[in-house]
Amino acid sequence: NVDFNIDNIRTIDVNKDLFQSIKKDIPENCSVFLSQSRGLIVFENPGTGTKPQLRNCLLMGNLK
Repeated sequence: NVDFNIDNIRTIDVNKDLFQSIKKDIPENCSVFLSQSRGLIVFENPGTGTKPQLRNCLLMGNLK
């Protein structure tokens, strides 16, 4: 569970809203980075970063 205040995560509201709407679908093996100043979220998949792994990280269930 992520709490932006308790975890001292600084980002803009649009990133917070997007993250809250998709967090249940983010695979556990993906890291998520939120920009502090622009509408940008980066997902990082550990390992070799093969095309299927990247696809799994980006598709996240119903999110396409």
